[in-house]
Order: sequence, then C-alpha cells, then structure tokens
Amino acid sequence: MTLFRFCLVMAAAASVLVGCLPDPGPFYPRPDDSTVAPDSPPTTDGPNVTPDTNNPLPDTNNPLPDGPGNGDTTVDMGSAAPTWTQVFNQVISPNCSCHMNGGTSGGLNMDDANAAYTNLVGVNARGAGPCSGQTRVVASDSSSSVLYNKLDGGGGLCGNQMPRNAPKLAQNLIDMVRDWIDAGAQQ
Repeated sequence: MTLFRFCLVMAAAASVLVGCLPDPGPFYPRPDDSTVAPDSPPTTDGPNVTPDTNNPLPDTNNPLPDGPGNGDTTVDMGSAAPTWTQVFNQVISPNCSCHMNGGTSGGLNMDDANAAYTNLVGVNARGAGPCSGQTRVVASDSSSSVLYNKLDGGGGLCGNQMPRNAPKLAQNLIDMVRDWIDAGAQQ
C-alpha cells in the first residue's frame, strides 16, 4: 500500500469516527464563542464561502472500487522475525526428543535452549552420516542449514527428514525456523 493510499484510508477512517460523535444539540459553539444554528451553511473563512470541490480526498460515502491495490484497508507493518526462545519452545523442545534428555542422536544435544543454540548455530554436523561436515545452522542462510533442510525435506535434505519416525511438522513451524535463521539466527 502506498503512503498516499494509506493517508486516504486514514482520512476516511477519521471521517467515520467524527460521524460517531454525539449530537451537539441545536446549537454548537464557534471558535469565537458565537453560536450557529445547525442548518446554517458551512463556512471556512467567512460568510458565503463554498466548500472546495477540487478536494483530492475521496468521498467517504463512495469508497474506492475493489481491484489490484484497491479496497485493501490493511497495512503491512512488517512482521518481526521469530526469536530463538520461540523456536526452541514451539519447535525444538516438543519435537526433537531424540536430541534431548541425554539423547545425542547424530552427536547433537539440545537438552535446553542454551545447549541447543550452542550446538546448532555455526557448528558442523558430526558423525559418519551424509550430513557430516555440513553446518547445522548457517546464520542468515536457511537453504544452507542442515536444521532447516531436515525439517523442510526439500532439495537440500541430507539423511532423514526430521522429526524421525513422525509426521512432517506443520508448515508454520518450519517457516518459523526458516525465518529465524534468515533473520540472522540470533539467540
């Protein structure tokens, strides 16, 4: 959404909010403390001034037509990358039991968040398997990270898809790991 469109949407929203204000009654005060009957013509700089018909703001009673870029009143403010705590608590801890509680399958211990981070980020996989020597998590590069490829099961997969002997993780969890890695894999 362009800044101009965002401003138009905000102006339209403000005019709707003004329409929700309580009725001021038969008379309302002017800035100079005089009163005006509600059926008096609108004025801006004095008597007999007509409203500006060249106003670029849209008529709030006639919204923009739907179409590419129109009718969309949402504003994408961007989304923050997932944190390591979120990744560990929502993905690693509930799904990687072979690497927890003393289990070190593939030489990888992820008993807690600190151990998991220390043994994943910038560390090569160990053992004689097909992943040996490849980096488990390459900060800012999920496609080169063994962790992401094992969860995703895509073209960069070495060895078995994880979690082993279990259904593939939900896509939103795999995306969370990808987004965390691509944002720099910060602790």
